[in-house]
Amino acid sequence: MELIAHITNHEFPTVLVALASGIMIGTALTWVTMRFWGRGR
Repeated sequence: MELIAHITNHEFPTVLVALASGIMIGTALTWVTMRFWGRGR
């Protein structure tokens, strides 16, 4: 049980960082795409 808890506590911040990075990258790509489409039209 302690080993599982240790792994979970150790991996949780990594998952949080990965999730935050994914959201930031997704938002940036969406913003750039919208700007590009707006400029094209």
